[in-house]
Amino acid sequence: MKKLMPFIFSLILATYPIFSARAVGLSVSPQELKVSVGVGETAVQKLNVKNPSGEVAIFEAYPDDLEKFIKLSPTSFILEFGENREVTVQITPKEEGLFKTNISVVA
Repeated sequence: MKKLMPFIFSLILATYPIFSARAVGLSVSPQELKVSVGVGETAVQKLNVKNPSGEVAIFEAYPDDLEKFIKLSPTSFILEFGENREVTVQITPKEEGLFKTNISVVA
């Protein structure tokens, strides 16, 4: 029987202006992902990123740590005002343990 390794990821939202004079807002849900997956197995979760600001913006998404375990797709995308995009979070642990990291989404 394979031992499951719990993975816990907290989502941190950070917004940075595209231009120094303008800030772009964003909305991401869910705010937290909790995943239990065995070593070498893959778990897939989805994040929904929305652009509620009145500006067109380029967004980037990336894990703050654990890049060898976590892959995001897409990592960069453009959203018009009111548009949203689904980001796939793929987790494939390479070792046992309890891990926690943030996923940053920036504009």
